[in-house]
Amino acid sequence: PELIGEVHAALAGRDYEIVVVDDGSTDNTADVLAELAKADPRVVPVRHESSLGRSAAVHTATRQARGARIVTLDGDGQNDPVYIPVLADCLDDPAVGLVAGQRLGRKDTAAKRYASRIANAVRGALLGDGTRDTACGLKAFRREAYLELPYFETMHRFLPALFLADGWQIAHVDVVDRPRRHGASH
Repeated sequence: PELIGEVHAALAGRDYEIVVVDDGSTDNTADVLAELAKADPRVVPVRHESSLGRSAAVHTATRQARGARIVTLDGDGQNDPVYIPVLADCLDDPAVGLVAGQRLGRKDTAAKRYASRIANAVRGALLGDGTRDTACGLKAFRREAYLELPYFETMHRFLPALFLADGWQIAHVDVVDRPRRHGASH
């Protein structure tokens, strides 16, 4: 509820919906989301019966969404919703298909930051997409362009390369990472 409240505050005065994918949680997330949706029709809960991962959650939410622009963020609280309008507005440029948030001041452990840096360097060298942080949950993209891409299990890590290969330009926005409020890193 706290994160959804922050999304509402960040998008005040805009037309939007919040599609929340419960990716197989075993706590009371589904009940909390049902209550939030009952109180506000802009909240649209969708549930995976088992955990399918980030790429599946993004794909499910994008298929469920009605808007032409999609902005994603993780539910653990590390992604600050204040950046949602910034990312979405970058799509005003008709040549831009994807806007990738790139974290500054990451709050993960040193080992996690180091492993991520190596993985991003290797991926970036192989794909040449100019994105230094593909694991950042904050991204904005055109719904129809995304749905034309081939879906696969880890596609969220390759979205910049996929959009580039499909003829779109990529924009990058530096975002400040926050400490994780919920859950554990996988």
